[in-house]
Amino acid sequence: MYLQAMAARLSRGITNADIGTTIKDPFVDYATLAKGFGVYGEGPIRDPDALAPALKRAIAMVKSGQPALLDRLAAVAAIAGALVAGVVTSRAEDAPAGDPVNGKRLYLADGCFECHGRAGQGGRFNYLTPALAQIALPVESFIAFLREAPNDMPSFSADVLSDKDAADIHAYLSSLPGPKAAKDIPPNLNQ
Repeated sequence: MYLQAMAARLSRGITNADIGTTIKDPFVDYATLAKGFGVYGEGPIRDPDALAPALKRAIAMVKSGQPALLDRLAAVAAIAGALVAGVVTSRAEDAPAGDPVNGKRLYLADGCFECHGRAGQGGRFNYLTPALAQIALPVESFIAFLREAPNDMPSFSADVLSDKDAADIHAYLSSLPGPKAAKDIPPNLNQ
């Protein structure tokens, strides 16, 4: 948000606010970098169907005592990397139960709505921000994602946002209705 404020203050527009502050076009090839350090690396993985087999290979490497890195562009990268790195060790049944009422309070108080919308509908910041209503991520993956967020999204350590609070936000996002199917939207919005 600072970059956008400074761009506006200097009358430069926000479309180029990320120049010099992000690494993209081209994106960093993390898998090749990992291989250069003797670490098993695979990617970049762009096909969602290829992620599960790649994750199994990487987990097998970790179980054999070797470090591994999966490079998947955007959000799945952080989740897969956290899983492979062993950051996410709890199972779904061990995940904290969430309180959607407190989750809504935290979602608004922590400023999540500024990029992802008040109803979790997503939006546009320096790039498209994903819709979070009816979130498909399991709560433990959501928490891992918050700990090591990509791009301009701030990361939230456990000291800043506890697992319980993160689970509350997840419960709130899960309670939202999500987008309507195109067939359910009237052709004339005045109807």
